[in-house]
Parts: sequence; structure tokens; C-alpha cells
Amino acid sequence: MQSLPAPRVGTLGMFIIDTFEFLQEDSTPENPKDRGYGEQIGGAGSYAMVGARAWIEPDRLRMIVHRGMDWKLEWQGRLETYMNVSDRAADAAARGPWIFRTREAQRTTRAVNIYQGQHRGFEYLTPKLRIEPEDFVDSVEASLPEVVHFVCSPDRAEAISDKVDSLVATGHGCSLSLQSRQPLLVWEPIPDSATHENLRGCLKLFPRLHVFSPNHEEAANLLAVDPPGDDADARSIIEELAEVFVGLAQESQPHAHPIICIRSGKLGSYIRGYQVPGFWSQAYHTEAMKERVVDVTGGGNGWLGGFCAILANAYAKQNRESLRSDEALLKEAADCASISASYIIEQLGLPDIEVWSRENGTDAPVARLAKLRNRRA
Repeated sequence: MQSLPAPRVGTLGMFIIDTFEFLQEDSTPENPKDRGYGEQIGGAGSYAMVGARAWIEPDRLRMIVHRGMDWKLEWQGRLETYMNVSDRAADAAARGPWIFRTREAQRTTRAVNIYQGQHRGFEYLTPKLRIEPEDFVDSVEASLPEVVHFVCSPDRAEAISDKVDSLVATGHGCSLSLQSRQPLLVWEPIPDSATHENLRGCLKLFPRLHVFSPNHEEAANLLAVDPPGDDADARSIIEELAEVFVGLAQESQPHAHPIICIRSGKLGSYIRGYQVPGFWSQAYHTEAMKERVVDVTGGGNGWLGGFCAILANAYAKQNRESLRSDEALLKEAADCASISASYIIEQLGLPDIEVWSRENGTDAPVARLAKLRNRRA
């Protein structure tokens, strides 16, 4: 089997084919309920990998893709655009960032995104083809990624953390040095699990996490407060939510807590590191650029993928404790994350990588990053 370099960022998010339904619209041939969106490659893991791809070479990224009996060549072709050019023609199951597995007796995981006003629902249409931490080790390598991203409920997150600990104990931790090391765990809760009843389960996980990243609505729901809107007080409310999480965490673990990233759409993201004062990371798109925003689906996942990429790059040089309190690193990671998200929300589905060539072009990630920072100068 083809070998790949040791992985830096991996996701346990599933590959999903998304469909869409807008409930307040009457369906006609000229005005379908899906607005003509049709099928789109989706899933939080897919968007996270694309977000990380802006800052890390694809053969250092990992995502297991289950190809069902209904697999389409157009999906394969789309995913291959994110590979290195030399890997696209290779007939191999392992071509970063994707590890392909064929499931001939099952359908590819599908879901429907349901929109009604400002509310979004999500339902699976097929049985879920889940990914487990040991799938990384069983695929093409003997070690876990340096950063492991997952999107799930607190119970599932605890089970994943247990499996990661077991793999590290048996010598399958991330191989950044001669010794097996604990990967950095990055968790975003799924919306349905972000309830006050699950707050205790979330806090229980904090000592094991490196990053905890709900969006602003999920953070509010976990703390049983009204989600902030778009008014002038929204940012201060989000800042207070982060500090409440810090306070609750320090009650049980006084000397450390995960980096808290509250992703807040067009408001940007609020980051609170350990012993690092909270700060806002600006969204790339300003009010004057809003016409460029096509679909925000996956933007938050892509943001977190970009954040993971910068953490992974730093983990080769720093220990995990220092990463939590490195203010300059967290600000760099947040800026890069905003750039990752910016490409995703400008297109329907996964973004066209040709638009943001890493090597050249005025719209490459490094060029957008410079523009973002120049606004603050």
C-alpha cells in the first residue's frame, strides 16, 4: 500500500452527501424546495479538511471516506482536486487528505439540511458510516494525527477520547519524536447535543481537550441563556459566555482549561486561551463584501480546520501546555482560520481549490491573510 508522511491533522467527521430543503417555499418545477442546490459534498469533516488544506500539504491530512454502492465519479473527481497533482492519477486507497474505503453493501452517508427562516435542521437519510480513532491506525500508518478533530455529542466525544488514550498507551500516539505522544484533541459539539442538560458532560471532557469550539448559539444553549443576536450587545454576551466556561472549568481543574473558540459567524470568533486574555478574530468578509457570501454552510468547520493546521505546525516545536498560553500563536491560528472559512462561504459546497492556489495568485491564502492584517494596521 502507498505510504504517506506522518499525519498532522485528521478528522473523525464523516463524509456526507448533503441535500437541502427550504420549508417556507412552495415547490414548483421553476422553484424547487432545494433552490436547485441538488447534491453537494458535505460533512463537518470534509469542510475541516479543506480548511486545513489551505495551510498544510494534503499528504499530511487524513480523513476516512466511505464510498458506498451509490458512489459517483463526480464526487471522486471533486475530492481529487484537493490532492497533490502527482497523486491524482495514482490508483491507491491512500491519497492525502483522503483514505478511501469501499462499502459495497451500504449507501454513502446522506443527509438533508432543513431551513426555516433563521433556523436550520439536519437529518440523516441513511445509516451513518462512522469513523473511529483506530481507523487511522488500521489504514496506512501506525500513528494517530498530531491533531484529532471530531464533531459529536459529549458521550461520543468521551468514547473517542478513551480510544485515543488506549491507542497512545499501546504506542500509536502521534509520532512527532522518538516517543509516542498524546494528540491534541479538538471538539465541536453537534447542535442537537448543545443543551444545558449536557453541560456537565462537556465540562467533564475539558481536562482532555486542547480546543473546545461551539458556535455562539451552541455556547448559549449549553449555558441556558438566550443566544446572542446581531445587535450591539452580541459581542459582549459572547465574551461573557467564554468567561463562564473558563470559570466552570477552573472549578474542577484550576491549573488548565482548553482553548475556547466561540465561532460567531459574521461577528468573527472569540478565543480565550489558558492565561491568555480573550480576543476577537475578525471575519475576512466585511459588510462591504457581503455580496460575495454565497452559502455559510461549513464555514465554521473550515475555520476550525484552519485553526487546527496552525496548531499542528506549532506542535512539532512546542509542548502541549505551552500551546494553550501562546498568545501570538493563537492569534496567528485565528487569522489563518478566518481565511480558511472565507473560501468556503463564497461557494456552494466545497470550494474550488483552483481559486486559491497556495503557490501563486493574488487571492491565495497568504494574500488574503495579508489583506486581513492590513485592515488592523
